[in-house]
Amino acid sequence: MFRRWLFLGLTLALVAVIVSLVIQSRKQEARQPAAPPREVVLSSPLSATRVLHPGDLEVVECRIDRNGPVRKGDFESSEKAQAKLVLRIKNNGQYAYRNLMFRLSFFGRGNNILETKTLQDSQTVAPGKEISLQGSQPESVPTSATKCQATILYADLESTAEKGRGSVR
Repeated sequence: MFRRWLFLGLTLALVAVIVSLVIQSRKQEARQPAAPPREVVLSSPLSATRVLHPGDLEVVECRIDRNGPVRKGDFESSEKAQAKLVLRIKNNGQYAYRNLMFRLSFFGRGNNILETKTLQDSQTVAPGKEISLQGSQPESVPTSATKCQATILYADLESTAEKGRGSVR
């Protein structure tokens, strides 16, 4: 019998403590203003968005332009310097691209690959425009190369939005 009264007393004390805590928290909640909490919104600095194998960019022309005759079997660097790469790119999309990375494959007679190189150009290609890569040339074009093929590996989207500062709402 004593245990029953002890259990009942402790249960009532526990219920009283829980009820008092709930009532106190309700009163504290009612005293605080109902304004929404302040939210700090910061905009990060713009970064480049890289597009792998962009479908908007098209290689219009890729050929080897030789300034003089190349003798068969002559592999001197002076002969390599006489060959110049002509590469024209057209942007058929609606976004501007910059920092173009190309893979250049040089083919010899019999369509075998002689050499593969990468070339990066920092020009901006505006939408609907065409550019010619003049300043960016590979260090050497193989003398026995008869044709070349260019593939655009990636390009960075040109950001035109203004950089904004953070604001507090």
